[in-house]
Amino acid sequence: MTERSTKDRLLDAAQRLFARDGVHGARIRDINELAGQRNPSALHYHFGSREALLEAILARYQRDVDINVAAALDRLETGGRELGIREIVEAAVRPEVRTLDTQEGRDCVRIIPPLLPVLSRNLRAGNIYPITPGTRRILELLDQRMAERSLPERVRRERLVTYAVVFTTMLGERANAIEEGGELLLTGDEFAVHLVDMLEALLAAPSGLPGADRSRRRPATAQTKRMEG
Repeated sequence: MTERSTKDRLLDAAQRLFARDGVHGARIRDINELAGQRNPSALHYHFGSREALLEAILARYQRDVDINVAAALDRLETGGRELGIREIVEAAVRPEVRTLDTQEGRDCVRIIPPLLPVLSRNLRAGNIYPITPGTRRILELLDQRMAERSLPERVRRERLVTYAVVFTTMLGERANAIEEGGELLLTGDEFAVHLVDMLEALLAAPSGLPGADRSRRRPATAQTKRMEG
């Protein structure tokens, strides 16, 4: 077994402390110490900044997840078949849920929720960058399926924000519960199915807003009639 590089040890240490203390709460000195670096400038030498370090951690985590997401989508799309919302969501959820089986995966999942405001702003602006290729593919497919349901673009964007928030928050809460030894009501596979159920429901729900396809809406209530009137 080859010895891990200084850069990898710094990534491992930062990932652990970012999960425990927060991205901005973790101290550079503690990261260097946990990585076994006596040189106090080691982290700055290899990454330049805290932000670049965070990007490297997330890129490393998403690399393997992206491979599994792409493989799942490729299997499902064999023969040119068009995927439904549930199949797309399941291709996104299962690789992420599997990462909760490892300490490294749980650490990364716990780091992501505080970054949601930036992701939400990008999605509301219609900007999927700098999301990884696998996630970008998932979001583009989901947007296409919602567009086929005649949902206005502004509604589709808001639903993608909600999808990202619910997905990321629930993964983070599950990771926290595992780390803290809390009660887990569902097995890993049950949790994956439950998460797919919830995400499919919020993406496929009929819209009561003006401009949506009325054939897919629930009967209007007195409140929605007043809104449309």
